[in-house]
Amino acid sequence: NLLAVLRLEGRLIGLGCAELRPDPAAGDTAWLPEGAWALAPLAPSVVTQLEPPSLPLLFCTAGGTRFALPALEVEAVLPPLLPVAGPDQVRIVAHRGQVLPVFDAGLALGGPAVLGGDAAPMLRLGGVAVAVAAVEGLRRVPLSAISAANAGSAMRAVCWPAGVAVPVLDPIWLARGA
Repeated sequence: NLLAVLRLEGRLIGLGCAELRPDPAAGDTAWLPEGAWALAPLAPSVVTQLEPPSLPLLFCTAGGTRFALPALEVEAVLPPLLPVAGPDQVRIVAHRGQVLPVFDAGLALGGPAVLGGDAAPMLRLGGVAVAVAAVEGLRRVPLSAISAANAGSAMRAVCWPAGVAVPVLDPIWLARGA
């Protein structure tokens, strides 16, 4: 159900949109259910300041490299899993009823392998699972702290959370490069 929130005489009134109809008499509050006015919270007098535009990024590490991915392009974050050998010795895991090939982000980034004998957290990217050493978390980074990189490269941008440069990788490149 949708809810219309009205600011009326310093109060906030919420009405279900299915019940909302134009009132021919301006200022008439007969349309309000009995007692609703007394229960309506006071509207805030100051409009809160909008946050600067930002991009949600998922921060991870693999192969000794800290990196970020655009969070909206990561299909899922999988808990640590131990992949099994599939056909042609390709490592696989199951997720949401699908069998996914597993690739190693450490090797893709030119560092040591993430996959060994232990379970590793994984990112579902473009129909594959990419093993990472750690998923640090999700953070909104202001656009003012992100610099674009050359088009067509593995790195889409560089972000500067807390003044430290972190590459923002292209998830498709990571899925294919791994």
